[in-house]
Amino acid sequence: MTGGLRAYKYDNTLEGFYGFNANFFGGEGTGTCFAPAVIKYSPCTDLSPQPGTLQGQGARASDTGTVPRVNVTYKLTPGKMVYATYSKGFRPGGANRIGNLGTYKADFLTNYEVGWKTQWFDNRLRWNGAVFWEDWKNFQFSFLGPNSVTEIGNGGNARIRGIESSIDWLPVQGLLVSTDFTFMDPVLTSNYCGPPGVTYCPGPNPDSYSPFIPGGELNGPLAPSGTNLPVTPKFKGSLQIRYSLRTIGNWRPYAQLSGMYQTQTSPLLRVDESEVLGNTPAYALFNLKFGADGANGMHADFFINNLMDRRAQLSRFTETNPRIDNQVYIVPATPRTFGIEFGQRFGG
Repeated sequence: MTGGLRAYKYDNTLEGFYGFNANFFGGEGTGTCFAPAVIKYSPCTDLSPQPGTLQGQGARASDTGTVPRVNVTYKLTPGKMVYATYSKGFRPGGANRIGNLGTYKADFLTNYEVGWKTQWFDNRLRWNGAVFWEDWKNFQFSFLGPNSVTEIGNGGNARIRGIESSIDWLPVQGLLVSTDFTFMDPVLTSNYCGPPGVTYCPGPNPDSYSPFIPGGELNGPLAPSGTNLPVTPKFKGSLQIRYSLRTIGNWRPYAQLSGMYQTQTSPLLRVDESEVLGNTPAYALFNLKFGADGANGMHADFFINNLMDRRAQLSRFTETNPRIDNQVYIVPATPRTFGIEFGQRFGG
């Protein structure tokens, strides 16, 4: 049994001016620059904003605290071990680059995990895995604001529970089969309504104001409790089959087939924004490789990546905020690629 306690203290500050003075670009920005321009030819560079200026107010996020960790392991046999872990982690709060958005708070992840590490059949089969439950409090997430500047806010609370496992199997000499997978259920446990840093839901009310909805109307949660967290597949797994031939001279040839699969994901947290972008569909990709490992860390390989030449969608985005820009762009997987690689590994 091991345990520990980590103390932390953070103090994040942000000061500056990112806009222009009152005589530039339609009168936006502050009326006076309080210091000479730092960047040559820039209309205004205000690195020490004064009280009362419209933008660039100095912002500070600071806090102190502790995060614990406890781990218990029990070895059933020389090749089989089980463990249980309780741990807590955090990310410090900070300030957004736009002064009138203020700061965002620290978020905390509490993890409860039970797992196993085992070897079977004279160490020809290795099976590891874990079951976990994570409570995510006041989690931070980033998004594009109306001005297309990335903003960071707190989205309330979430829960992630799942199971992960990996298996390495050597059924016959030279043949290695490896697989790993993760099942997850990542959902919000509280409504997210905004603005950033605040989670509240006044319900349908034409008098409610939110700067992130056209017309200033806030009608219920932007992401209701039970919404899946973005960019997180419910299932993701991989499989690799590698067969190594006997050594020929100083080289040992091999052939390897590998593949991965993941379910669909939502690109963003907010329901209205996700409807604009659409989900990233599930996809599977396969790679094939032939090669040989030589003496002194040398290797030579011929590979085919994306063997089936699938146009898998890796991500989806808009250039600006999705609520004002419905032109969706897709980042596809690299098409089928052939290549030859030579390498040398150094060191122990």
